[in-house]
Amino acid sequence: MNKALVTIIAAGIAGTASADSISETNPAVIDWGIVGTSAVTMGPAQLYPSGINVAGATGGITDVNVTLHNGNHTWVADLELTLVSPAGTAVRLLDLTGVQNGDDIDGDITFDDSASEFFPDDDTDGTVSGTFLVSDYENADADVPATAFGLDLSAFNGEDANGTWSLYVYDETSGDTGSFDGWTLDIETIPAPASAALLGLGGLAAARRRR
Repeated sequence: MNKALVTIIAAGIAGTASADSISETNPAVIDWGIVGTSAVTMGPAQLYPSGINVAGATGGITDVNVTLHNGNHTWVADLELTLVSPAGTAVRLLDLTGVQNGDDIDGDITFDDSASEFFPDDDTDGTVSGTFLVSDYENADADVPATAFGLDLSAFNGEDANGTWSLYVYDETSGDTGSFDGWTLDIETIPAPASAALLGLGGLAAARRRR
């Protein structure tokens, strides 16, 4: 077989292993700090965790983004947000931000390793929404099923995306309530290359050269 032709065919096979994009949403409201009409001191959200099931993904994870919808909270420093993969890897998305101020969430917040800034951690009151890097200023506290936390969302890279992803929302202190109108998980994976076909082409080329 012509070497150039082998190269072209192999490139075509490898090109079919393009990235897959998965986007799944759990629209169920996540609220905390209140049970029924009664305020509580602190603790886990009503959904603890809130889950999203991913099925049909192929290959390993190359990127994960998380969006929490229409959030509100009047003292965001109280919040701990933790994402746990089906494999048990945990990333603390948000913890101890907005220290000593009333910065509150108002709108969608997205966590993305491609973001340009961390969630605000300053002494300026105001409302916060937008896209941020993972912003874990404490790396401790709430009782989630993990003993260590990844420093960013790339901690999930290489894992199988299939299974239940769990979002844990915990309010550390009394006096404030809040909610999210569900959340969305966006994942990219790269399927394993058609290695058998590529190896077969390589074998054909080698056999041709030996003749």
